[in-house]
Amino acid sequence: MKNIFKALILTLGIASVVSCEDYLDVNTDPNTPTAENVSPDLMLAGAMSDPYRTITRTSNRLGNIFMQNWAGDATNFTGAFQSEYALNLSDTFYSGIWNGLYLNVATLSNLARDPNPVYANHSAIAKIMKTYYFQYLVDVYGSIPYTQAHLLGENLTPAYDSDEAIYGMLLSELDTAINMINNPNPLATAVGSEDVSLQGNMNMWLKLANTLKLKLLIRQSSTGIYNAQFASLTGAEFIGVGETVTINPGYVQEDGKMNPHYDLYYLTNGDVTTTRSLIVASDYAMKFLTGDVTEDLVTTGVYDNRVSRLYDDTTGLVGFQQGANSIPGNFDPSRLGLGIVSSAEQDGYIMTSSESLLLQAEASEMGYVVGLPPADGLFRNAIRESFALLGAADAEAYITLSESTNLIGWTGSANKLEAIMTQKWIALNGINGLESWIENTRTGFPNIPLAITAGRPARPNRLLYPSTEYIGNSANVPSQSIDDAFTTNVFWD
Repeated sequence: MKNIFKALILTLGIASVVSCEDYLDVNTDPNTPTAENVSPDLMLAGAMSDPYRTITRTSNRLGNIFMQNWAGDATNFTGAFQSEYALNLSDTFYSGIWNGLYLNVATLSNLARDPNPVYANHSAIAKIMKTYYFQYLVDVYGSIPYTQAHLLGENLTPAYDSDEAIYGMLLSELDTAINMINNPNPLATAVGSEDVSLQGNMNMWLKLANTLKLKLLIRQSSTGIYNAQFASLTGAEFIGVGETVTINPGYVQEDGKMNPHYDLYYLTNGDVTTTRSLIVASDYAMKFLTGDVTEDLVTTGVYDNRVSRLYDDTTGLVGFQQGANSIPGNFDPSRLGLGIVSSAEQDGYIMTSSESLLLQAEASEMGYVVGLPPADGLFRNAIRESFALLGAADAEAYITLSESTNLIGWTGSANKLEAIMTQKWIALNGINGLESWIENTRTGFPNIPLAITAGRPARPNRLLYPSTEYIGNSANVPSQSIDDAFTTNVFWD
């Protein structure tokens, strides 16, 4: 696995190559590889891993701040996260999400289009991962380039497709991948270690494709536009208990090779980075998880053992209120815990079993997919899987204590969707904050207050297109104002 980093470096260089014409093919230097003459098995690892850096770093940070999981230690950093708290959006605000996803999914797009039957399995995997990343782009930005995207030199200024239309195309992409796996091409070569998530286990890729299709359909379910496609998931297998889909191209404790999430917080010699000192627990999440009274007077009265894995409890569990800039006394807020920042070699997460089970719980409760297990059992299993992933103890005791409690227990919650979303918020804490923010935009749950310095009455519905699009694709990018992020919606919202 460690040698995959060599292929990864090669792939990243290749992905930046733009070929306009083939008129020099007769003089091609075999020692200078281009995207046209490097096989998919050498490109797959980098194509899967490079966009993931943005999911686990930039977008994860924004989502965790928006969802009151993280705060900035303002006692040591003046103005920590003040723009995020104040909701001061602009065309440069977290533009790294666009640049890190849209630009870096190009290799997956081209692998997904590869017609070579020898690499049919690689193409199916690329289609699934391309859909995974593109859904986030649509959910965060709305309409984006899709049909004309990533054509290399053929089109450097792609037109924008509507968000609604892209969802339909993503569903078709998944259907094609599912068909390719269910009806394998006899000429297709097996996928091996270049698959840095599932090591060529095509049955697991099938489950992931079904789960992503379920996520797409649930996300747009209130519109009804694609709801007829729920029927195609009857009898389908989804990511289940003990089946978290990870990504790891061979992370090791060496410069440039560490897990990108861990790399934010620690140097290769073990010293902490500025980010490690900056990010601390939000007071809201801390009090919610410990059963104390939150700033909006919510309390479950149930202590959740996951809290000491999400946050460092070495000197006690203490959160920092978002927007506060002065804390009296000897104040030492908790930093991120071992459940989410454990080692340079730790796996990244594409789809946790708890997220998948909560998707299934919603689909079962709403009657979207025939034949699913009862929602309450899926819900409780999701909690168990979240505890297991974080390394937290006493999941059964928590389930028993919370069962009759509003917001976190199945029996005690009158609004089952709110309970599902609250448990999803906890399960994604520190792991995929972006997913949690998007689900909050869709459902309104959990009902979490803004920072005390918020300059708007509500979180944005989406982000603004980055300045790079107005520079490089000005003829196509829709015009927008800052207010548009708050007043216009993604089609499913």
